[in-house]
Amino acid sequence: MPQVVTLAYRGRSTVPGVAAITGDLRAEAQRSLPSLRPAAFGLAVLAGGCAVLAIAAAGSTAGVYLPSQSAVWPAAYASPFAGAGLHLSANLFLALTGLLCLAYALILAGGERLPLWAVLATLALCYGLLASGPPLLSRDIYGYLAYARMAALHGLNPYSRLPAEMVGDPLLPLAGWPYQHTPYGPLFTALTMPIALLPPSAAFWTIKGIVAGCAWLAVWLVARAAAARGVDGARAAVFFGANPAFLEAAVGGDHNDAIVLAAVAAGLLAALSQAPRLGRAVGWLVAATALKLSAALVPAFLLLSPRPAGSPLAPRRRAALVGWAALLLAAYVLLALILFGGGAFGFLTALGAEQRIVSPHSLPSETAIALGLAGTPTALRTAFLAAYLLALLYLAWRCARGMDWLTACGYATCGLLLASAWFLPWYAAWPLPFAALSRSRGLRLLALAISFYALTFHLPYISALLGSPGHPAP
Repeated sequence: MPQVVTLAYRGRSTVPGVAAITGDLRAEAQRSLPSLRPAAFGLAVLAGGCAVLAIAAAGSTAGVYLPSQSAVWPAAYASPFAGAGLHLSANLFLALTGLLCLAYALILAGGERLPLWAVLATLALCYGLLASGPPLLSRDIYGYLAYARMAALHGLNPYSRLPAEMVGDPLLPLAGWPYQHTPYGPLFTALTMPIALLPPSAAFWTIKGIVAGCAWLAVWLVARAAAARGVDGARAAVFFGANPAFLEAAVGGDHNDAIVLAAVAAGLLAALSQAPRLGRAVGWLVAATALKLSAALVPAFLLLSPRPAGSPLAPRRRAALVGWAALLLAAYVLLALILFGGGAFGFLTALGAEQRIVSPHSLPSETAIALGLAGTPTALRTAFLAAYLLALLYLAWRCARGMDWLTACGYATCGLLLASAWFLPWYAAWPLPFAALSRSRGLRLLALAISFYALTFHLPYISALLGSPGHPAP
């Protein structure tokens, strides 16, 4: 029998075809390098920008980017970077925001050529850095702890009593809304009550760690869902997780929206996986709704779709899913009644109160200013909400007739942000998972536009080009 002999001389193989294969691989690598290098550079810039942001914020004690007061900023809440000597000035915040936007553009341009592990590792570093600094742009994290301490330590119902009643509590001076009932779902309050039993500083750092961890988990779950949907996972992870508004406002601000988005992402993965588990998906999405009512659109559009997992849904199966959702909702209602009694639904009143005030630069507020109106009249806010209701009904009708439910849900979420008079920068994260998974270019562009509009709220020289900051409704 003839023998096949493989000889190697000075690193070259004599096996026929190996040289050709090696040449093809080398040519492919050379073709991809020009687009891969900017994306890899963008990852490095993103990590560096988050590091400088966290260190500079740690060296500050007060200001618009650190919504705290030096007189009530205990040393126990200080960042490990507090002694670095860098201060987060307005110009530095503007420069860092621009740097993060540049990095985001570079990564998006070549995101599909980046390995997913590199994207996820970089985002883990970014989130960890931001979690090690003080909360940016908002005091909401102290509100989470204050409401939880009311129930766990002071015997006060946060849905019918006020944080201001916790006389002498060390967190009261830091709470941003001492005269408002909690607007968060009973499930969120129930989950934070055990954390409130820790010493205040330990509870503070625990919440920060949970938010950062859930932010990363949400991105990882969206990347996995993207692969199941036939969308590049690395690009979806970049679109969602490297978004500067998500980094600065949601993760840097330690907002519970990251926790809600992790539950939403778990539901999306269950619905879109190769072996769809719609019952599990409904469970996660109803849980997200119990955490924060803004997530209620997602299970609604899932249940409306005739093909939520890519194949037709039998009427009997749909009825079973609706019944399962109703059963879960009833269980959460029962939990709320057990823990908080008849006042458990006070968060609905708090949410209604938010709609009676106007946040800085919401679209209804900017429209009122452009029209020369005094304040933001009730009629104008009602007109925005009525227009949104019509758009929501249209999207629901389209979804029931076969429109991709993820895309419909993404547009509905964007519409909610545009129509509400109470729009805060971290809300811009809500439509990002749907836009990352959708094949609709229009939805991605709209989600990006909302994100970058939200970034302008706190940027010097740019925010001044918008209308006046929010003003109370008449």
